[in-house]
Amino acid sequence: MVDISQYISITKDVIVAVAAIVTTCLAIYGVKSWRRQLAGKTQFEIARNLLKATYKLRDSIADVRSPLILGVEFPEGYDVSSEKSSAEQKSQAYSHVYCNRLKPLWVAIDEFDTAALEAEAIWGKAIKRMAEDLRTCINSLHDSILFYIDAIPSDSINQKKEFDRNIRKDISASRNSDDELSKKIRNSIKALEEELKPHLKR
Repeated sequence: MVDISQYISITKDVIVAVAAIVTTCLAIYGVKSWRRQLAGKTQFEIARNLLKATYKLRDSIADVRSPLILGVEFPEGYDVSSEKSSAEQKSQAYSHVYCNRLKPLWVAIDEFDTAALEAEAIWGKAIKRMAEDLRTCINSLHDSILFYIDAIPSDSINQKKEFDRNIRKDISASRNSDDELSKKIRNSIKALEEELKPHLKR
């Protein structure tokens, strides 16, 4: 006759073993779930940070390119309506305006570059190319501003009418303008939005 205590002991061992296996499985599942949540949260934060930096950069670009230049933006004592100002004085005055307008843009670029670097670490070269496309637009804007200011004293900006118009379109445009640079800026931002917004829906 088999001792019932042996059955009880075996059953207890089996239960303990099964419980250990179940606990291990649940722990593994929990760790994987936690990792997925952590990865999702990290991607969410990085996408949100880059999108915010992109919008801040967009607004800073628009401020630099605003066609409306207020009198207070010019150096103290400069009369924008006066025809007596020399070309050199006009060049210095506009240099003053754009230097001040560009300061917030440089801050926005620093934030954008940092956020883009974090995004590149997660998503690789695709996001890097998108960020570089927007940076290229900013470089074009900056080059046009420098050319415009440098050309004022020599009046060379008025010697080539078509080139003059293109430069002026680069540096002076409303948010909804259809000039080439405005289109490139909007397309660059749209590409970043399409890449990043899906990560915000998790």
